[in-house]
Amino acid sequence: MQVDALTARNRLLREHASPAVWELINETKTAEKEVCQSGSSELKTLFATIRDFFPHHGDDEASGWPTAIFLVLLALAFWKTCSWLSKEVSKLQRLKKMVPAADLHHYNINQFFSYRADYYLSTQSYAKPLALGAFTLIIISIGGFLKCGLTGITLGSSFWDSWIYVVDTSAHADEETTTERVSALLSTVGGMFIFATMIGLINDAFAQQLESLQYGSSPVLECGHVVILGWSDKLMPLLKELALAAESEGGGVIAVLADQDKQDMEAEIDQANLDLRGSIIVCRKGSPTQASSLDHVSVKTAKAIICLSPTDAGLTADEVDGYVMQVILCLKGMDPKGHVVSELQDVDNVPLTQLVGGDIVECVVAHDFIGRLIVQSGRQPGLAQVLESLLGFGGSEFYMQQWPELVGCRFGDVLFQFAHAIPIGVIKEDGTTLLSPENEYEVEDTDELIVLAEDDDSYEPAPNPFLRLGRELSFVMTSDTSFLRRSTVESILVVGWRRDLGDIMDELNSSVPENSEVTLFSDQPNDDGLRERMLETDGRKSVSKMTNLVISHVVGNQVCRADLEMLPLEKYTTVFILHEEYKNIQEADGRILTTLFLLRDIHQKRAKTMKVDREHLTIISEVLDPRTREQMVMAGVRDYVMSNEVVSAALAMVAECRPVNKILREILSNEGVEIYIRPLEQYYRKKDLSMSFFDVMLMVRECSGHILMGYVPEPGMILLNPDDKLRRRRWKPEELLIVLSQD
Repeated sequence: MQVDALTARNRLLREHASPAVWELINETKTAEKEVCQSGSSELKTLFATIRDFFPHHGDDEASGWPTAIFLVLLALAFWKTCSWLSKEVSKLQRLKKMVPAADLHHYNINQFFSYRADYYLSTQSYAKPLALGAFTLIIISIGGFLKCGLTGITLGSSFWDSWIYVVDTSAHADEETTTERVSALLSTVGGMFIFATMIGLINDAFAQQLESLQYGSSPVLECGHVVILGWSDKLMPLLKELALAAESEGGGVIAVLADQDKQDMEAEIDQANLDLRGSIIVCRKGSPTQASSLDHVSVKTAKAIICLSPTDAGLTADEVDGYVMQVILCLKGMDPKGHVVSELQDVDNVPLTQLVGGDIVECVVAHDFIGRLIVQSGRQPGLAQVLESLLGFGGSEFYMQQWPELVGCRFGDVLFQFAHAIPIGVIKEDGTTLLSPENEYEVEDTDELIVLAEDDDSYEPAPNPFLRLGRELSFVMTSDTSFLRRSTVESILVVGWRRDLGDIMDELNSSVPENSEVTLFSDQPNDDGLRERMLETDGRKSVSKMTNLVISHVVGNQVCRADLEMLPLEKYTTVFILHEEYKNIQEADGRILTTLFLLRDIHQKRAKTMKVDREHLTIISEVLDPRTREQMVMAGVRDYVMSNEVVSAALAMVAECRPVNKILREILSNEGVEIYIRPLEQYYRKKDLSMSFFDVMLMVRECSGHILMGYVPEPGMILLNPDDKLRRRRWKPEELLIVLSQD
């Protein structure tokens, strides 16, 4: 009966087994024949021993070969295990000979193998699945041998039944005899343990994969994206501007690499509640000075890389810039496709940074940039808001493009050939930037026209100019442009102290008339001429060599009303309130707000009780937090400079278009082309005119050679590059014009 049952089972196996199984069986039989023909006595003995375990029955002889293969694998696993155990025991014996006798109790075999097992399981990714597979093999083998010995069925059938007991916990219920139930129960219990362990391993693997995703272990596989290296207060406005820049393309990819946890970075970005406009922000943890971390965010294929200055307390400007140079040096070795925009702290480090980075680097000196902006805003009230509107991608910005149809045209005519843009200059073939060229300048075929436009696809030239220079005008122009140059001696108050104050003094010295006075009010001590030594150390020029400024020092607390009341506020023409670098954002802005309102209150009270020539005092405040700006606007304060947002906007613009860096440097310098805000009445002497924007633009160009960029119809409202340039409107003499001037 037993033989008949086995014959029936083998027949079913032959009928239902897959072709792959039979192919494996046939290959094994062929191997045995080759071994027998080779004459190897050891292999003949091995195959003979294996086949003796399995009885053959006529045509079903091939059914024994899976068992033979299983036994060979079992023998190999046993041999490898014994070899490994032998090596580990030998290692333990060597260790016992090297340690003191007092510590031998720590080196027993249980603790040693526990230590080695812990090492393998924690360091080798395959250790846990391998251990589970070995345990499964042991359970099947024990169950198979046990059932074979207790029931007398063939070894192959015993192994198969043992496997069924392991994978199916209800299979042992079909057994009838006690011995069969015992062997089946043991295999079933082992199978329950195996599958419980397997579920745990799968759960751990899934959890590790999720954790890997949370920590950003996967590389950023992008091309044409923007990479930001570092984390600072400028990051959020920078992300906002980059998202605005990519909005016309449906959004872009921005990768941020910083030495912070990925979850913390993402949480802070979420709290900022940024409108990404379709852009994607990918955060990765790593060091920007390590090539492996840089490769993790695909800097080689990025269109632009922005390197932010670290904001660690206690670092000097040279140390901060040294770190940036280290990052640039690492980037240069990776040969990125895009350019690198580096934020520096000291203008003196620009040549060295360009030497290190070569042609791939564009430097934006944050302190120098803000210093120039603050000085120019103080010279022209309202200019800060104009420049804030000009920088960034919220409205109109600078674009460069070649126009073959304009080759040979005079720049004076090109000015009036764009209905939705305002040309301001050209970029020559050698990279030279020429802003506000002469009317007779002819556009060359290699020139790129610089325009102020809303987007790169929002403008194109008309076949002919809408207006032409030299036409007969219906209004009387003035040829007196002396209003563009200040000649009155000025008195300036600077509240607060910062590292680059010497650079600000140098900028002021080149923009004010001779014998102008500046008072430096701060709690910075001035013992033994300490302040002047700091100015000479930090500034670009020695204080003694400043020809136009006379500097005086006052020590006091800027948030103390008594100290501020000692100052002769009635004589000052302009007040600058600077951000103190050693304060955090909230504390610094709080001190600036307090100082601002104290100065306004003191000046207003003196204006009522004393004969003060200036009822309105121009106060330019440096602000970092956008929430502070909202408070200042609610209080009616409009003269402020948003340091972080302005620098971030400049970084974003240079990242999107490299030549913008040269344009911004020239516009914010005291040499070359500058932006002015002038009332319309200073360009003509006839009141109540009905003109189009192009009419006023033509008048301003012929009157002074300036380029009209926009106007201020009412306080707080700035219109740059208006769309309706041909629509006539009623212009008031007091309306302010925003012009680009070579004076």
